[in-house]
Amino acid sequence: MYNSYLSNNILQSIGVLTSLKRLILSNTGLIGPLPNKGWCDLWNVEELDLSENELEGSIPSCFSNLISLQFMDISDNGIEVASSFDSFANSLDREPTFQARTNSPKLQLKLLSMANCKTKGLIQESPNFLYYQYDLRYIDLSDNNFGGHNPSWLLENNTRLQQFLVAGSSFKGPLRLPKQANVDMFEVDMSADISSF
Repeated sequence: MYNSYLSNNILQSIGVLTSLKRLILSNTGLIGPLPNKGWCDLWNVEELDLSENELEGSIPSCFSNLISLQFMDISDNGIEVASSFDSFANSLDREPTFQARTNSPKLQLKLLSMANCKTKGLIQESPNFLYYQYDLRYIDLSDNNFGGHNPSWLLENNTRLQQFLVAGSSFKGPLRLPKQANVDMFEVDMSADISSF
């Protein structure tokens, strides 16, 4: 349904499609917060693309139940990236280091794009949900005005990471590369946002 206009009503009734594997609602004119109902029933969805809309607020906590989800793109929305994933890891210790996989949430993403979510002010920390991801191949946190320490732990935890995109952030300190070489990595973008100069 890419590049077509849809009513927000589709978001409230989407849960009836319980066998759905791919849901691409990019650039479809969706406006406002994501509903708290319906999403929890998409047990089989593997790919979710909600990019280029005018969605706002937080990701509903029931997204943590979508254990088949591997690819998620919420970029170019007004979604609050700092708080959206707090409920996903609220029962786990919050340490920016590799966590034992037995303590990790069942939801493990391979692709996560949260670029340009129109955040207000400097966000001092990356979403703590990311501390427990260890199978990412692509992550794009660009243009969200993240601050705090460089998220070197993302590179350490995700040994198959291929693209690490955090341009337009205000991270401090050195980026520590993993002790083990990652032969799959082919793009790292930590460039400054030129509009901030």
